[in-house]
Amino acid sequence: MCHNDFSPLNVTFTDGLPVSAFDFDQAAPAPRTRDLAYAAWLWLLGADIAAPLDRQLALLRTFLDVYGLEDEHRRDFGWCIVARVEDELDMHERAGRITAPGTWLHNEIAWLKEHADAIATVPHP
Repeated sequence: MCHNDFSPLNVTFTDGLPVSAFDFDQAAPAPRTRDLAYAAWLWLLGADIAAPLDRQLALLRTFLDVYGLEDEHRRDFGWCIVARVEDELDMHERAGRITAPGTWLHNEIAWLKEHADAIATVPHP
């Protein structure tokens, strides 16, 4: 079962630490990499993140290591993130919320595509 919207906006924090998740209205069966890809993007990666790419990739490696994602899922994880964010764009377009190219979400997809291979090479220790 995937949350399908595991973003910082759907987590409650106490003293700077996450204590609960909410907003499960989009929960549905899906591969676990779908939630991991979405969470990695919204929590760790992106064009608007102040950290340089190498720092973002170091955080991603820690995230995937702690989760225990196996090598066979890491090899295409950058493109998995791209596909998940493209699904998000499609959902917003169908809902009439995003129609014009050049929006933040379009720019994020372009950034993710540019860096997908680097994201995919984050090794398992």
